[in-house]
Amino acid sequence: MPLFEIEVKFYIENFNEILNKISAYAGNPVKEGFEKNIIFDSSDEVLKKNNKLLRLRSYMGKNIITFKKKPDLEKKDDKEFKILEETETFFGSFSNMENIIKELGFSKHLVYEKKRKIFKKNNLEICLD
Repeated sequence: MPLFEIEVKFYIENFNEILNKISAYAGNPVKEGFEKNIIFDSSDEVLKKNNKLLRLRSYMGKNIITFKKKPDLEKKDDKEFKILEETETFFGSFSNMENIIKELGFSKHLVYEKKRKIFKKNNLEICLD
């Protein structure tokens, strides 16, 4: 079942200062670890042109495939928030899923890796990369 992700991203100049403020607000991270992401698309970028995204992610020993798209909502173009309908599920072998996606005609369009700390307080999730 799809969920709606409401995301705000900020560039942080002083990482440690922000980390201390988030920790003071939300406590210790509930998760932290290394993350690898691969964004796939067709050679003519049909997903990107239609505001859709197909991603494989490996994070803390778990593999997740995610499909994102802009939802059919009344307020479609919010300048401050990125609102996406997100469907994702866990799977076993990262390399097998990567091969399946390639056999379907998609190729790697972006690969990025990062360290992530996840904080939670009430219904708020703060990810610090």
